[in-house]
Amino acid sequence: MSIESNKDLVRRPVDLSWNDARFDALDDVWAAGCVVHLANGRDVIGLASLKEHLRDVVLPWSDRNCRIEDLVGEDDRVANRWSFEAVGPSGDRLTMSGMDFYRVAGGKLAEEWIALGIPNA
Repeated sequence: MSIESNKDLVRRPVDLSWNDARFDALDDVWAAGCVVHLANGRDVIGLASLKEHLRDVVLPWSDRNCRIEDLVGEDDRVANRWSFEAVGPSGDRLTMSGMDFYRVAGGKLAEEWIALGIPNA
């Protein structure tokens, strides 16, 4: 795949999961055996586990808006700098940013590394 195709692939799960909560649509984006390395050092392995994890971390937030600020690609890797705003379960508004690094294989996302910024509550 081209670098631009890889960037397009990285754009899709941001909307599908964080903005639209359409977790079942992630089958077209993520490889079945994907690995996501969370910022806390834990790994989420496999698409079914990733969907479960996303349901747990996305659904408690309302009025969610995740925006891609920058995408940089080289070979099979794409770096994504993003910002996120939402209302938490307690009603407090959260604003934060972070970076994700992806590896693409076979036309799907195979691996992700997440680096979170400090939230501005």
